[in-house]
Amino acid sequence: MNFTKVRRDGSRGNRLIALLAFIAIFIASSAASTSAASACDLVNHCYGIASYDGLPGFVGASASVDPNCNTAPSGQFVTQEIWLSNNNQSSWVEVGYIRNNASVAYLANGLQVFYWGKTPTGSTFGGTLIMNPTLVSRTFSLWKATSTSMAFSVDGTTFTESNSMFVGVAQAGSESTSALATSMTSFSGLRKRYGTWTATWTGAGVVANAPMSAVWTTTGSALWAGISC
Repeated sequence: MNFTKVRRDGSRGNRLIALLAFIAIFIASSAASTSAASACDLVNHCYGIASYDGLPGFVGASASVDPNCNTAPSGQFVTQEIWLSNNNQSSWVEVGYIRNNASVAYLANGLQVFYWGKTPTGSTFGGTLIMNPTLVSRTFSLWKATSTSMAFSVDGTTFTESNSMFVGVAQAGSESTSALATSMTSFSGLRKRYGTWTATWTGAGVVANAPMSAVWTTTGSALWAGISC
């Protein structure tokens, strides 16, 4: 597969803030009802994810991502992707599908395969890899290539970007800014990298806040996640 890497520097917002808001909403929803609309917007993103906490030596993660649907209202976005981050999620890299109807400056509008990252210094990078892709199963992989770079792979086509982040957590799932988006997806073949690739995110958990869902089909290696089609 060949793709044209279109890189633009910019900002998509603070994933750490969005995730902290997600956690707060998730905790609050166990004690009181929270509307889907208030829990899923441009400030408080909603997530349906599997999350793996790496042990010492953990450097990468991979998954096959097979979307059933991908739609988002005007002014919003929805993703189906994988992430790597440091332990407090202040630095990260990600790759996958996005429906960008939010006029994000460094991505084209519309459906695309994209990549993104934030470095420990706070600089960000990202871009479009495939524009208007067919929604088919694609294998996305991320790993620490060197002490100062991260590798991104889509179906075996790989490139690197400068990023000296520590790798502590892997996630696979869907992120949205709208309760009216759709994104239900099969994530399978979850792998982790400790020098070499091995199967299964041992000990990983799943979590979701409405209207997202996330459930294992095979614990540690396959799940359904997203907003219903």
